[in-house]
Amino acid sequence: PSDVALSSRSDVVALASRDGSVHILDAATGASHEGRRAPAKIPGAWVVAVEPEGNVVAILDRSGGVHLWSWREDEAPEVAHRLAIEPRTGEWAFGATLEFAPRGGRLLVGVAGEGASLLHRDGTPVRDDGRILRTGERLGGHFFEAPLAWSGDGTRFAALLNSGPAVFDAERGRRRGASFDVGETELRAIALDAKGQRLFVSG
Repeated sequence: PSDVALSSRSDVVALASRDGSVHILDAATGASHEGRRAPAKIPGAWVVAVEPEGNVVAILDRSGGVHLWSWREDEAPEVAHRLAIEPRTGEWAFGATLEFAPRGGRLLVGVAGEGASLLHRDGTPVRDDGRILRTGERLGGHFFEAPLAWSGDGTRFAALLNSGPAVFDAERGRRRGASFDVGETELRAIALDAKGQRLFVSG
């Protein structure tokens, strides 16, 4: 598979295959979910995410399109947002992150070496065009990773930028203070504690 994601509060698993098909599986059996037998087809399907309740699947394609799929309602996935990136063709070249907030009200999407956006659950930008990075900033301290992480309560998120780690509020996507310098350390992972008060990074 290209990517797989599990709902945090239901039995729904989303699996994206290299041929662009996105399957909905039952976590208990590994078989097609009884509510959805046929897969969706999204050319260039790259990364998937499932909202906590399992009703909506988000798919990022290799041209930056963010598709939302209400699969229980038998609706075809629709492009809800487009991240401004260079189209990706290499399997190995870049990392990407697509993740719903723990409570499902927000969706983070980002591509290593480029930008990131904060979206509402329906894919509309939280503010302006949804971009959370400043001019000249890029996502990922390491070229192959796209580190974004939610706090446990979903009120804040952290991003690892070329300028260093930074923390944002989830309500408006505003930065909580300045990113901080970690010297020559090459960081690859980032995490927040349950309330977004402590930031952890790793090289």
